[in-house]
Amino acid sequence: MVRSSSSSFTLLHLIGVFALTSRCSCSTTDSLLANQSLPDGKTLVSASGTFQLGFFSPGNSANRYVGIWFDQIPSQTVVWVGNRGSPLVDATGSLVVNYDGDLMVVDGKGSSTTLGFGSGMRDAKATILDSGNFVLSESGNSSNILWQSFDDPTDTWLPGMKIGLFGRQNRLLTSWASSDDPSPGDFSFGVDPLSSDQLSIWRKERVYWTSGFWNGTKQIGNPSSTISSVSFEFVYRDEIEIYVTYTYDSKDVPSMFVIDSAGQIQWLTWIKDDQGWLLSWALPRSYCDVYNACGSFGVCDSLGSPLVRA
Repeated sequence: MVRSSSSSFTLLHLIGVFALTSRCSCSTTDSLLANQSLPDGKTLVSASGTFQLGFFSPGNSANRYVGIWFDQIPSQTVVWVGNRGSPLVDATGSLVVNYDGDLMVVDGKGSSTTLGFGSGMRDAKATILDSGNFVLSESGNSSNILWQSFDDPTDTWLPGMKIGLFGRQNRLLTSWASSDDPSPGDFSFGVDPLSSDQLSIWRKERVYWTSGFWNGTKQIGNPSSTISSVSFEFVYRDEIEIYVTYTYDSKDVPSMFVIDSAGQIQWLTWIKDDQGWLLSWALPRSYCDVYNACGSFGVCDSLGSPLVRA
């Protein structure tokens, strides 16, 4: 959950965030400790140097966002955005773990956006992991997780990340509005709450594409849903948690699913020799794969013109 506040902090907040915080010398660390701040221009790097976290500006935009990207890939590829609906207008901002353990983005005027609540944990810390997960936890007990970015995804599904239902929350991927704007776009992807054994894409809350039903190994009715070297797992824990996760056999190769701003869920792998991302799989493949594209009585021909015939 991201919560914004346009008003300036009270004196108590100012004391807690600024007077009692120290700037992190974060050139080689993976964590931000309680009462520390990460200013724009500094970054955290995961223990094995897989992911980096800091402020960035997307495309041609001058706005500043807190994001996570692959550390060793020359073309910055952002996999998570914290303040996607509340950008900063300049580079005077900081990421802060305050005296209550809350993880906050604070601009130069003291206005804030809360990314994760620390529940009053005075010794909280925020750590970027080699999985790409950004975790707010108790400093002396990392298993006591207070908040994590994997529970608040943007447009990217990394190996090991769960998407699906947890209580009343549905962890969905949501596309960027455009390459210059990471605010929520028109498309989302995840587990269908009305049919939890299939995945769906929605366009402005209307079903746009469905994967077919899961039979334990693959999606029935959609042969294109199988990807070599990717293993999916659907997990059902009564009605408390229903989610899907996946592993990729080539663990050392950067890889990810992305829901793009045009409504495709894409599988991308990094090709080191070419220094570029390989798009090897995407659905829906054509307009004819879109849910109910031709209505109840139309016939869709992806090779014909027009596409829809009565």
